[in-house]
Amino acid sequence: MPQPVIIEAVRTPFGRKGGAYRDERPDTLLAHALAGLAQRAKIAPEKIEDVVTGCVTQAGEQGANIGRLAVLLAGFPIEVPAVTLNRMCGSAQQAIHFAAQEIAAGDAAYAIGAGVEHMTRVPMLSDIGSIDKMNPLLFERFDLIHQGESAERLAEKYKITRRDVDEFSMESHRRASRAASEQHNKELLPTSRSRATKASATSSIRPRSLRCRRSSGPTATASSRQPTAARFPTARPRCSWPIAKPR
Repeated sequence: MPQPVIIEAVRTPFGRKGGAYRDERPDTLLAHALAGLAQRAKIAPEKIEDVVTGCVTQAGEQGANIGRLAVLLAGFPIEVPAVTLNRMCGSAQQAIHFAAQEIAAGDAAYAIGAGVEHMTRVPMLSDIGSIDKMNPLLFERFDLIHQGESAERLAEKYKITRRDVDEFSMESHRRASRAASEQHNKELLPTSRSRATKASATSSIRPRSLRCRRSSGPTATASSRQPTAARFPTARPRCSWPIAKPR
């Protein structure tokens, strides 16, 4: 059985909501990444036998099989096929798995796994409008909760403290800042917009926030505060995708 290997990986710089990419379409950004990937890998686009793209909110500018549209915008031959999938937050990772599985099965010699999400131009829930539009039977069968409530329940179950998560976040932020300052982001593929705005590896890195080494916030676990039910009313959530727990 063929052994899949990753021969190259690229990404565009991250941007904030309403930031550097507010005027740039998601299919254009993805096309830029695909073209840059083929160039860096020194692979002729006509050799690519499939492009698998992960995208959660497939609506508006991210609809109509954005993976296929980006292939065409990237200048790849029209014979190069593409498909777009949705496995929620794991969509791009799943795309990489599917591309690798195609190679392992002998169905392709070269395949691309990609991901795209432009939450400024295509906000979360643009495809369904609100969670209230989901089938009512789901709410009868499962305790559907949003991501904020899910995080609270995990903190209660595993006794995760505020200091734990603050220090984990601080260390992650410090490593990202150091990698950017030392030019370790070799996978970075700048865009004309990121150059114009001098966007780095990610515009969310804020060096000033690294001055405090330890959290000054509360150290109690979530379970020592108000009960979950008191913090989150039982109304159907509207802010994010649900996590289902069997009744």
